Amino acid sequence: MIRLDDLGQYPDRGHGSPPGLTLHELGELLRRLGLEAGFEVRSEYKCFDGSKRAIDWVWLDKGKVVVAFELEGRDTDSKTFRRDVEKLTSPRLRRHGCLSRLVVFFQVNHDLYPKSEVADPKARVANWSRELRSGVDVLLDVELLSEAGRKRVLAATRRLK
Repeated sequence: MIRLDDLGQYPDRGHGSPPGLTLHELGELLRRLGLEAGFEVRSEYKCFDGSKRAIDWVWLDKGKVVVAFELEGRDTDSKTFRRDVEKLTSPRLRRHGCLSRLVVFFQVNHDLYPKSEVADPKARVANWSRELRSGVDVLLDVELLSEAGRKRVLAATRRLK
């Protein structure tokens, strides 16, 4: 059983404890989930030959990328999201037969305050419909903290336990 009780536990600073995770905790959550499912987990995976551009996190099975994750703050802009989609749909990932490509939004800044209050990030991204037709899915960090959200990601890998 994956341990989650040490992630997302922030002090109340007068406005309640912020929901969600920081960038680093979200990466740690993805690392734990991938290892528990039996994958090799890597950060900063190079997605283009001869380029420094990298995908934030990947899960590999027998050297092939099965799941790829880009992590962004909930207040990301369309230009950044489009760059993420470009990386997640790279020829290298297509050659690997990548089963799932996700952009996951974290909602807590490093200072443990909530990120900028903007409209629901998933609703904003839905307006960038051309990119969503690329097969890239979008999740919030709090969805991965839930059992249903974790099962959803693992189901796509065909390793649901």
